[in-house]
Amino acid sequence: MYDIRFWLRDSIYIEQPKIRFLKQVYIELKGSHQTIYAWSTYTDLNSQLSSNLIIPHMSIQQLDDDYDGIYDKLKMKFQIPIEDKISNLYLLLLFSYQLKDRVNLIMQTPLIIQFDTPNVLGFCKYSMYGQLSLYQREPLLEGYMNTVYNNSIINNEQHKLKDIQLETVQKFLNKRHITLKIDPKYETWTPGSANLLNPLVLNLTLFYKPNKVWYPFL
Repeated sequence: MYDIRFWLRDSIYIEQPKIRFLKQVYIELKGSHQTIYAWSTYTDLNSQLSSNLIIPHMSIQQLDDDYDGIYDKLKMKFQIPIEDKISNLYLLLLFSYQLKDRVNLIMQTPLIIQFDTPNVLGFCKYSMYGQLSLYQREPLLEGYMNTVYNNSIINNEQHKLKDIQLETVQKFLNKRHITLKIDPKYETWTPGSANLLNPLVLNLTLFYKPNKVWYPFL
């Protein structure tokens, strides 16, 4: 008689995370002739942009749909008065993220949103709808508070433009085993050029749904 046993080494559970948008933003647009336009919520970074600085009108809503004290979604809208054909968008948003059921995790993390169109078309409106999901390259351990990623990509004392540019942020995220990603994601866009009377419009909706959490089953 054979005694065959299957040992479950890892497991997954579902938790509604506590997600909070930290209201820190960096926007970078690429126009015709490779012209770069940018803006940040950090005023000292804006001073480093000189003639490339744009001033958007921004509205932000973090909504608690079921009144349980935890945000369920983030809605953002940008209207950017700019006269150019925009072909590339790079948007950086900063979030705090917390788990507390089976595992305890507190982290701050940047989130990258990118969009490209052929230069000949450009876009005058972009809309994105997606869900913020936990991405793990390793399981989270039970029994202690995990704060190893509770640090910001932005230095609180010295803000440098190079720290929030795309290549730097990608390297920062690649070093982390736990981050956030947008999955699934749906995008729509309207081709054309923006101008001062018809500004570039960006509409973003991010849903904070329950996440799958990977942890070792000991």
